[in-house]
Amino acid sequence: MTWVRSLWRRGSRLARRYPAATAGAVILLLAGIVAIFGSAIAPYGQLTQVGPPFGAPSAAHLLGLTDTGADELSQLIIGTKITMLVGVSAAIMAAVLGGGLGLIAGFFSGAADGIISRVVDYLLVIPVLPLAIVIATLWGPSLLNVILLIGFLSWPPTTRLIRSQVKSTAQRVFVARSRSLGARPSRIITSHVLPSVGPLIAATTVISIGNAIFFEAALSFLGLSDPSVISWGDMIANAFDRGASTAGAWWAVIPPGAAIGLVVLGATLLGRGVEDALNPRLRNAPARASFKVISAGPRPEPAQTLPGPAAPLLQLSGLNVQFSLPSGNLHAVRDVNLVIARGQRFGLVGESGSGKSTTLLATMGLLPSTATVSGQVLLNGTDILAGGEAGIRRYRWISLAMVFQGAMNAFNPVRTIRKQIREPLLFHRVSSSRGQADARVDELLQMVGLPVSKAESYPHELSGGMRQRAAIAMALACSPDVLLADEPTTALDVMVQAQILDLLTRLSDELGLAVILVTHDLPLIAGFCDRAAVMYAGEVVETGPIQALLDSPRHPYTRRLIEATPDLHGQRSIVPIPGTPPRLDQLVSGCAFAPRCDQVLSVCAEVAPAYTRLGGGDHAVRCHLCTQEAEHV
Repeated sequence: MTWVRSLWRRGSRLARRYPAATAGAVILLLAGIVAIFGSAIAPYGQLTQVGPPFGAPSAAHLLGLTDTGADELSQLIIGTKITMLVGVSAAIMAAVLGGGLGLIAGFFSGAADGIISRVVDYLLVIPVLPLAIVIATLWGPSLLNVILLIGFLSWPPTTRLIRSQVKSTAQRVFVARSRSLGARPSRIITSHVLPSVGPLIAATTVISIGNAIFFEAALSFLGLSDPSVISWGDMIANAFDRGASTAGAWWAVIPPGAAIGLVVLGATLLGRGVEDALNPRLRNAPARASFKVISAGPRPEPAQTLPGPAAPLLQLSGLNVQFSLPSGNLHAVRDVNLVIARGQRFGLVGESGSGKSTTLLATMGLLPSTATVSGQVLLNGTDILAGGEAGIRRYRWISLAMVFQGAMNAFNPVRTIRKQIREPLLFHRVSSSRGQADARVDELLQMVGLPVSKAESYPHELSGGMRQRAAIAMALACSPDVLLADEPTTALDVMVQAQILDLLTRLSDELGLAVILVTHDLPLIAGFCDRAAVMYAGEVVETGPIQALLDSPRHPYTRRLIEATPDLHGQRSIVPIPGTPPRLDQLVSGCAFAPRCDQVLSVCAEVAPAYTRLGGGDHAVRCHLCTQEAEHV
């Protein structure tokens, strides 16, 4: 059965990825099975007298006897049905009522939001237990009334939570775009809002099962449950009411109490796991224990070296990055070897998905827990990845800093620029006092061409160019040796792009700062970088002096990148690169660029090209076209 094997493999991957949620699911699954088949598997009837009151545990009665002489284990097994029925039903009711009202209040706002929010506020300030006692007394004791009571008292927190998430989602740009296209509210809710808040609703519903079971036990202890049925809460209440503590019959209280605690724990574990699994924003989020590093063993020989006496400041040797995803492994970076000298400006160029940003994040040790890194990142000869997260933390922002892609996303929107630039100064103890740190912030802002008054501004109060300058100032706070700039000119107009590149050039010259600049645009960095590397499908396919790459590109992909860039002088037409890059979760045989190459050879589809140096110089290429005139490195 192919589908059974596929389902088993997928379940096994999820179990390994979410062990706590798996434990919670097993607990609830067992409770559900017992609830359905309890009457068939219980050794005795729930109320059948089989011995003296509060008989001690024995081989015949593993959990002892109740106050009426009934078998405690049988009563616990059969009582699972009522307990789980109350928990699941009340949780679904709270999710439907609370989630629905939260969607209405958050999406439509106006009078509906005002009325629902006021009702929720009033219900949340009223003590729950006294209110439950009053309502239960008025409604009368019955199983249906208990379910309705618990569901009714559980929906206000859910409504408030869902409302806040829906309100945030409804203000996003993609929702405004859908409105501008004329989409109906129902369409926007089902296509955009529900996918965003759905994982939260599902997680809240699962967690509410445990809360409802605990609530039912409290009502039973107060004598407000249905006397015609017996749940776990009723078992505890009956034991206390009929002298279990006086008789020393601990077995009448502990088993049902432990069962309630176990199911509440299972619901909590599963609820958290459900949101992690269903929410794409959380699925690959970095955990406290960061990426995994595989020991690189003996230091490998670099794939290329710089000519002359310049010693490497930063060296990537055999760097590989793989991501473990539910769909399989994704090899994002393959055997990257780069050498950066002190004060050098180095470019990293390629299409989206070629591995440029992943290479920088691996160098900084900022990959999520799904990543496995092998190879070495040598800073002044020291492998900073060897010690994992604890080891690389000593170098971040002190020796190695990064300007992230999208300056707005790099800043906390509710904190001023001063507070955010000051943070690394105080964290790394570069400044001994807040006053000293503030003086350094003023100095940094002046260094990047921003008025000191902008330190008290919030990120949204700055223009795109100002935010990017502030991000550079924050990266330079601790005077690093290497600055990693991940597309710092993205979404900026041409004039501002030029200003940012001029700023980075001046800082590199004045501070002796080595800069690695990631971009899609090879000609853009012609006036900025000394050298550059071109990446494709996670591999470096060509490296050399920037002018050599522009004037005489040797790899067909480098040439096609230049041809696909607009020519400001109008001397050539734009020629797009046909096809798409290969999928990184699939094994590539031969040259990865072969299906898109206009100079493909028969060997390209079968044999991966070696990384070769052209004529013994500083220009290296990974291409079969150059093997006859090059020596293997």
